Amino acid sequence: MNSMENMENMENMEKASNSSKKRLISSLTYDLPVLRARLGISQAELAERIGVSRQTYNNIETGKKEMTWTTCLALVAVFQNTPETKKMLSNIEGLEAELSSLSE
Repeated sequence: MNSMENMENMENMEKASNSSKKRLISSLTYDLPVLRARLGISQAELAERIGVSRQTYNNIETGKKEMTWTTCLALVAVFQNTPETKKMLSNIEGLEAELSSLSE
């Protein structure tokens, strides 16, 4: 395989990864109100846990702003470490595969 083919393969892998991330962000955004309710905390409390302002979190939860991948990972970390929400996270298609690809 020549260097041009390698570059094309890397670009295709990055596009697939970005597409997967966007799907996961969309799924998580959709589930945020329920996940937060299961924790029994306010938007301000969750925003503080993940390091964003309450206004930013509110805009994400209401769909006015798309969350970043970093924010997505921070939310996943909070929800994975809480028994009330961990099972619900496992139902988000592709999440486990995307997270395991990050550790490779």
